[in-house]
Amino acid sequence: MDYGGAASERNWHKMEEAGELIALVQAPVGSLVEDIGGVRLVLAEVPIRTELLILLHSRFPQAVSAKQSVESLSRRDPARVRKILRELRDKKLAHEGQEGYQLTQNGVRLAVEEIKKLKSAELMTKGTGKASRRRKRR
Repeated sequence: MDYGGAASERNWHKMEEAGELIALVQAPVGSLVEDIGGVRLVLAEVPIRTELLILLHSRFPQAVSAKQSVESLSRRDPARVRKILRELRDKKLAHEGQEGYQLTQNGVRLAVEEIKKLKSAELMTKGTGKASRRRKRR
C-alpha cells in the first residue's frame, strides 16, 4: 500500500491551508478594539473601511448588523458607514446575511493585513518612545 504520493500530498496542503486560515482568524486585535457597554469601538485612527474590517474581524465568525456597525462607528456619518459595508459586500470581502455582515476569507486576510500594519506601527512607536498621536499644528 502506498501511503505517500499525490493523495497524501493533497491532504498535507489542505491541512496547511487550514492552519493558515486558523492563524488568520486568530490574529489578535487586542488593544485595537474595546467593548464598552456592548458596543465595540475600534480605537485606532483609521479610515472607515479599515475600521469596519477590524470591527468585523473582532466578531468573526459572528455577523455584525449594519445597526451595530453604525453604533460602533458613531462618530462617523451613518450613511457613509452603510455605503462602505455595501462596498465590502460588493467586493466580496464581506457577506451580507440575515443577521448582518460577516467577513469572507478574503476579508479576513485583508483585515489581518491591516491589523498587522497597525500592530507593527504600535510596536515601532513603543520602541522609540514617541507618542502615537499626531500633534496638531498651531
